Amino acid sequence: MEFLVADAYHERHWAGFNKAIESGEVAFDPLLVNLPIKGKGGIISRFPARQTLLRDAFGVSIGVITVFSAACKVGDDNGLPSVFEDVLTG
Repeated sequence: MEFLVADAYHERHWAGFNKAIESGEVAFDPLLVNLPIKGKGGIISRFPARQTLLRDAFGVSIGVITVFSAACKVGDDNGLPSVFEDVLTG
């Protein structure tokens, strides 16, 4: 899914992913947040989404799943925090 990550966020994306796998926690689970996604032509749009850690049968972290919400339209002022600007910066 790396092709969806905006270039400006690649380093932070992988740092967060690796931290989630190692620690067993997603920084903003269970928050619904706006994720910046790189679309056609490199245009960045913010999509409402929730991310949750995936675990195997033994409880070992094996990945992160992102579920996007159809409840809000892209570009709407949905009042959700932006994951990089609001949530992860404190």
